[in-house]
Amino acid sequence: MGRLKCVIGGCYNRPTSEISLYKFPSQEKDPSLHQTWIRAVKKTRQGWGGPTPGSVICSAHFGDECFKQRTTSSLAQKRVAHNGIPSRKRRTLEPDAIPTVFSVMNIARSPKKRQKTAIPKRKPVCIFHIGP
Repeated sequence: MGRLKCVIGGCYNRPTSEISLYKFPSQEKDPSLHQTWIRAVKKTRQGWGGPTPGSVICSAHFGDECFKQRTTSSLAQKRVAHNGIPSRKRRTLEPDAIPTVFSVMNIARSPKKRQKTAIPKRKPVCIFHIGP
């Protein structure tokens, strides 16, 4: 399986120290919220067939109000590396968070364009042997 990336149309975000990925809410536990996330994705991807178990939406598509407020606990302080740089900490979504941010400016990076490395076609070579 390849690395996960956001399913929002036009977004190619993968997890980084600034971007977190979130799985779809469970259809069994919260069918209404599950369908709301599906409708949000369909706004950006016409004909999308729905989420798979690996489908995720990145943190760039949620407003600040969708995240739980961070508190500095003793556990958070322990996560600070010995050089004083905090370790990566995933932002936690509120239980009722809905992806509502779809502007291009909120997408952290664009896809890498593949260069075509086509091999030129060779002309067929015909060898005829005439004679004895």
